[in-house]
Amino acid sequence: MKPELLLIALVALGVLIWVFRPKSKPLPGGDLPYQRQLYLFSKTERAFHRVLEKVNDDRAVILGKVCVGDVITPKRSLSRNERQSYLEKISSRRFDFVLCSKKDLSVLCAIDLVDVTKNSEARSERQAFLEQVCLAADVPLLQVTARTQYDFSRIEKIFRRFVPKEEEEKDEIYLWTQLQIDADKE
Repeated sequence: MKPELLLIALVALGVLIWVFRPKSKPLPGGDLPYQRQLYLFSKTERAFHRVLEKVNDDRAVILGKVCVGDVITPKRSLSRNERQSYLEKISSRRFDFVLCSKKDLSVLCAIDLVDVTKNSEARSERQAFLEQVCLAADVPLLQVTARTQYDFSRIEKIFRRFVPKEEEEKDEIYLWTQLQIDADKE
């Protein structure tokens, strides 16, 4: 047999095998450029979460990576365009943690871990904006310097100010928190 005919026969056989091969169904999302994150929280967030869990003593629900827009919303008195504009300013931002009442999941306070190693003017402006938004919406904001280790007793003292033992203490602590935030700005 001539080598040219043999080559043509092999190519034809290869094409037939490829055309009639069993078709496997592609996995959903198989072609999308995404991958799973190993951890939900960064190393510093995990360290802070462990301390929060210890001081919490099952008094509050601890939520992590909460969108600011899920906690704070523009006032209904604004026009639709104004509401949308203000919503866009907060929709891409998140709180590292939010402490909620076990009774009704109402927000007790928001926690933002501040990375001082990445200090820039733009970051400072974003931080100041978040403070102003929380103050305007009456959401207590606890800003904690991000670390890989935290002083348990110090975090416990701060936590006790924001999370009352009894629901009826909530108003007193809330008022103190707002006064403390106002005092820090003067």
